[in-house]
Amino acid sequence: MKYFSIMRLVVFGAILFVSTALSCQDHHIPDPVTNCNRVDGLPRALNCEFEFVSAEFYKLDPVTGKTIYGTVTPANSNLVIREAYRGEFIRSSVSPIFSIPLKITIKIKRIAPSPSSVNKYLLRNNVESNFPFDPTGNREGDSRFGGGYLLEPDENLEPVTIDIAVGETYTYEVSTSWAGRYELANDDKFIYPVNTYWLLIQNVETSEKLRNSPYNYKLYRDQAEGKIKILPTIVSTAV
Repeated sequence: MKYFSIMRLVVFGAILFVSTALSCQDHHIPDPVTNCNRVDGLPRALNCEFEFVSAEFYKLDPVTGKTIYGTVTPANSNLVIREAYRGEFIRSSVSPIFSIPLKITIKIKRIAPSPSSVNKYLLRNNVESNFPFDPTGNREGDSRFGGGYLLEPDENLEPVTIDIAVGETYTYEVSTSWAGRYELANDDKFIYPVNTYWLLIQNVETSEKLRNSPYNYKLYRDQAEGKIKILPTIVSTAV
């Protein structure tokens, strides 16, 4: 009888050890993979699914047709937009407000499989960062309102289905705008201040997971499955 009592204790102890180990694992943050980084430069905890290949910025005019401003790639973030005529982007004669309507053709490439069977994604095209007095770049605002408003939460956005294999590309079109308060320079040209701009793609399920414990990611750029930075310059003309 003593033998069976000892065996029962051994088995119970083993079950207790396994249960404790599993409980600890539930709160363990897995080692991050290295195919994408967070805003602070550290690797993201979970694999990124996509990389941006290119983003072509342009405008459509009913008279002049399509005017391409430029194409941004991961290797070249610079984008120069030139006024066609003086004050093209000014939207109010009463207050110093400008708005630059944009159309963008975006190509992304899948670099890792989706962690779930539901391929639902959010395409953000209005993320602004690197505001004055924010050297960390940890603030995110809506470019359509000069960065003065917070970005819409995920639940307010309409997800799209992207079902492609690793190595395949996906192209989509979006419309957005950059807005803010302009200034008048000494040479009678307008100054259109625009901060660093981002395009993002988020996996609906992964974003929710990263927002919660144990990850607690606050920035959409950290939750994104892929992102591309745009460094815009708006060139005014005196004519």
